[in-house]
Amino acid sequence: MKSVCCIALLLSLNFISCFNKKNTQRSEVFQQEESKDEKSGREKKVNYNVVPEIVEENFQPEKQHLNFQIRQAVLAENSLKISVKYGGGCRSHDFKLVLPAQLSSDTLQFYLLHLTQDDPCRAFVMNDLEFETEDILQYFQGKKVLKVNDVEVTGFRK
Repeated sequence: MKSVCCIALLLSLNFISCFNKKNTQRSEVFQQEESKDEKSGREKKVNYNVVPEIVEENFQPEKQHLNFQIRQAVLAENSLKISVKYGGGCRSHDFKLVLPAQLSSDTLQFYLLHLTQDDPCRAFVMNDLEFETEDILQYFQGKKVLKVNDVEVTGFRK
């Protein structure tokens, strides 16, 4: 009986430690922000990658990942700040910023992807996302225009 209890205890501890490791790894890559909607009082949750991911040159986003609007995109110091609006409100929403290896000699084109597709609520949600640009500054060299999806980024020094 003691051995069964010891084995169950060890398995439980192993499971908990694995779960904590997974969450730690995700939090290093993703930023999670929570806020309350002023009108409804509902919690708004959004997750996004802090450092843009470099993807293959011929990358094209799928239409289902573009089901949101960019209100504003601003480059300030070492970060790219993007204000988004989308429908939902019941679930946490995941966004991912990617940078194709390179498409044009004068335009640096990022893609912001909305990865959450199954939120049944119809609230109008707005969030501000902030991405670090320090690790990708070399891609800005010689560029005249910086875009996220098809929205031109303000604050980009030409």
